[in-house]
Amino acid sequence: MTWDREKSLEFLRNNAEPPYGVGKCATYVRNALEAGGLNVPQTGSGSAKDYGPRLVAIGFKAQDGDPVPYLAGDIAVIDGFTKDAADGIKKDHPDGHMAMHDETQWISDFKQDGLKPYPGSDYVKAAPSYVIYRYNAT
Repeated sequence: MTWDREKSLEFLRNNAEPPYGVGKCATYVRNALEAGGLNVPQTGSGSAKDYGPRLVAIGFKAQDGDPVPYLAGDIAVIDGFTKDAADGIKKDHPDGHMAMHDETQWISDFKQDGLKPYPGSDYVKAAPSYVIYRYNAT
């Protein structure tokens, strides 16, 4: 499979919803991958936190640790958590989150702030684990 990374990033940039998205991060990232020519398997749950195996199936590889600097096209898959994970968390986030980096920022169904892939203050407070996936063109 070949992937047109720039088409995927263009899709995300052009379709990001202000200011904090619509709760469809996995759908937006999946649609971006497909806009770039990859066929993402429609198996398993639709939760962002469960997308790792789908990414591996289409040519991505889990990176060891946190590979900073992030490269254009890197995808973060973040675990879900409950509001009991830390003080001040407003609600449960059982589906986790996923976003793609464009070498400037993380984008999912919205353009995120911050250097880490966490999409908001609840995630920063809970600090759930995440895995960065990088396309392995072979």
